[in-house]
Parts: sequence; C-alpha cells; structure tokens
Amino acid sequence: MERKTYFFGGMTLDPQASELRDSSGGAVPLQPQPYDVLRLLVEASGQLVSHAQLRQAIWGDTIVEYDQGIYFCIRQIRRALTNHAPGIEFVETVPRRGYRLAVDVKTPPVHNRVPLRWTVAAGLAAVATVSFFASARNLVPPTVVPEAIHAYRLAESHLANNPEESDLLKADSLLSRALEYDPTFNRARARLAYVMLEKRYQGATPDPKADVSHWIAGAELDDPAWILVKGYDQFLSGDLEAAAVTLEELVSNDNAPQETFMLLGRVFNAQGDRVNALRYMRMGLWRTPNSRPLATGVAEAYRELGDTENADRFFELAAEI
Repeated sequence: MERKTYFFGGMTLDPQASELRDSSGGAVPLQPQPYDVLRLLVEASGQLVSHAQLRQAIWGDTIVEYDQGIYFCIRQIRRALTNHAPGIEFVETVPRRGYRLAVDVKTPPVHNRVPLRWTVAAGLAAVATVSFFASARNLVPPTVVPEAIHAYRLAESHLANNPEESDLLKADSLLSRALEYDPTFNRARARLAYVMLEKRYQGATPDPKADVSHWIAGAELDDPAWILVKGYDQFLSGDLEAAAVTLEELVSNDNAPQETFMLLGRVFNAQGDRVNALRYMRMGLWRTPNSRPLATGVAEAYRELGDTENADRFFELAAEI
C-alpha cells in the first residue's frame, strides 16, 4: 500500500504513523480526537468538511455533545499549529456548515528509490520526534498494524476529559485488543497499565497491581506514559514523596499525559498540601479545559483553603462541563 504524507503550512502529517511534525522535524503534540479532525481537514485539501461528516467520522454513533467536542478539537488544533508556525491561519470556520483547511496541501509522489539525503533526514527526524502517541524510544513505528493504532486511538477517546467506570472498561477492552493485534505496541501497554491503576483507585476492580508492577519493571522509563504509570503505582503503594518527585519531573515535559496534573493533585491532597494540589490541578485545567474532574478538584481545593467565591465559581464550571 502506498504511504502518503501531507505537507501544509510548513507542517508534515503522516497518517500511517499518526505523526504531526513542524518544519524542523520536531513533534507537534496533539490529542487523538483533535488529530483525527486535523487529518480529515488535511485529506480534504481545502474542501469543506461538514459538521455531519465530522460527527460521523470522529464520534460515529456515540452520544456526545458535538458542539462542545468539535469546538475543543478545533481550538486544540489552532493552538498546537500556531505555537509552531505563528502568523499562519490554518483552519477556517465556515459558519453553520463546517471547517476547511486554509493553507495549500501537497502530497509528493512516492518513488521506489528514495534519495539518500531524504533517508538520512527522515532518520534524524524520527530520532528527534516525540509525539502524543509515543516519545523517545517508544514511537509508534510504521510496523504497528493500522488495526492496533485504531483501537488505541479509540481507547484514548474514552479516556479524554471525563472518563467514568464505563469508559475505563471500554478503554481496557480496546487497549487489550490493540495488544492482541501487536504485542510490541509499548504505548498501548503503558496506557492499559494506567487504566488498570485508575480502576483500582476508583474501586472498579479488586485486581492486585502485580501485573502492572511487572510491566513497569520491564519498561523503558523514558516514555511519559510509563513515567505516569510509575508515579501512579507509587501513589497507590503509599509512597507519596516518591510519587510527587516522579510526577513533578514529568509535568515539566511538554508531552506529559493530561492525567499527570490530576494525579499530582491527588498526591498533594493526600499529603495535606492544598496549595500545591490547587496549583497543579489549575495547570491541568488550563491545558484540558473540558475536564470535569479537574474543575471539581480545583473547586474542592479552594473550598478547603476557605476561598468560597472561587470554589463556587469552579463548582459552577464543573456543572457546565
């Protein structure tokens, strides 16, 4: 099957590898649903993508608040792209109809023989790239079958923003399926370990952590997803100081999973440090404004600190999400 790569506005999108890179070859982190929306816009190459097309392609028959979901995706796309290419308007809103890409898209032809300079450049870019789906040594390689990547990204959609017990169960099933398709898919294994720990925290399963601890022991802990799992395991084991150190180091990484901030809030709350709990949960809410758990956590932290005005404001925000 021919591999197609898209170039637009100084960006490179590789759908097969689920990668988005800037003009220097650096990764442009983007969550799964915003990435899928961007891919649809890029593949349409400037043609209108209607609200009906977006709803069906991204959410299918799932019952969602479409307006809120698509607004979040477009905002994340614009923020990510303009951070790497200031001054360029990438996405055009067509009122009441949908969206279109506002820059030209090029798809260079694929030749059997690739010039050596391209091969070297691509290799260097691959070494330097850290994407939302994988970092450092755990990039999603081209050898991962599309079915595994698809199941992984569906799982991430269930983990986004406000996962409940049913979402965790679906994510568990989808990530297990991704690993059945490809047992070497390290990022999927890391996210499955996270789901197992979150289920334990929420009391959804009595399973012991032995399997997760075994995975951690065998993991290469330079992937942010695995560092998150390590910190969560430390937290659930009662080693709060170690968990705080692990997660505070992770939070400085641009590719830190969105759950890092909520987990840091839990760690500092368990230590009785409401100020730091509030600080990290507010940082997380700034990055993930549609997160009801973070908005609720911020409100509760303000209430514990005696700031009823801000507590009421964030409780109202949580109720609206």
